[in-house]
Amino acid sequence: MRIIAGALALVALTGFAHANNENGDYCAIPKLEQGVATTVEVPYIDKPFCGTALIDKHYVRMAEFAKATDEGEPQCSSESFCTRVFRFYRDKEKATTPYILIFHGPRHRKSA
Repeated sequence: MRIIAGALALVALTGFAHANNENGDYCAIPKLEQGVATTVEVPYIDKPFCGTALIDKHYVRMAEFAKATDEGEPQCSSESFCTRVFRFYRDKEKATTPYILIFHGPRHRKSA
């Protein structure tokens, strides 16, 4: 029974991992902790965030979890290194400590 439950969980995670997947890109599911910045490498800085994260051992959709979001503009020091910061708040007033997600990667998608 545990094997079947484990297999079903793996299939569900695979579905999360391929969410918003385009042209073979992967979708990272970061582990977020409140008040701690989590860095995720992306294939290019404008790649859309899948919207799923692991928080307190649970996979959550950030659109449902967060009541307010701050999305920073990409900041690039070169064509090969850019960062973009997202802050997710549990309240609309943004009074709670945010969950911080920092993407880093090149400015443009690498051509095949």
